[in-house]
Amino acid sequence: MFKKTFLLVLAAAVLLSVFACRQKVQTETKTPGNGSESSAAPTAIPSETPVTVLPTEAPNVLVPAVMIEGTVYYFNSRFIDKPEEEPLGSISSIVPITEYPEKNDQANLQILMDAPYVMLEDGVALPMEDGWGVFVTADKLSK
Repeated sequence: MFKKTFLLVLAAAVLLSVFACRQKVQTETKTPGNGSESSAAPTAIPSETPVTVLPTEAPNVLVPAVMIEGTVYYFNSRFIDKPEEEPLGSISSIVPITEYPEKNDQANLQILMDAPYVMLEDGVALPMEDGWGVFVTADKLSK
């Protein structure tokens, strides 16, 4: 009986210490570049849209994004089956994941280099490891 009680108390202590030590995710708002962007075509996520960053693992990593036809699309963590539509183009250059794309057909995720893209009704789809990733504009990111 003493052994069961001891193991139960020990298990409870371990669980409490795990939950107590868990780090809180820090939410920050990120904007690309050095502040010299033109106001004609905004490339940043609007300031009211938070970007979640894990401070100890990847402090400068931004949301994966692509720029197509002057619009920046952000990965919304959704995947779809391969679209039937023909690709309209492909990603031709990459910027670091710590920056947002500033040119057409540019992405900030290395695995998207040379990836074809298909325009969707609500965004853009590009092939990724888990299927075709859906990228949307900032106003649709949280929906």
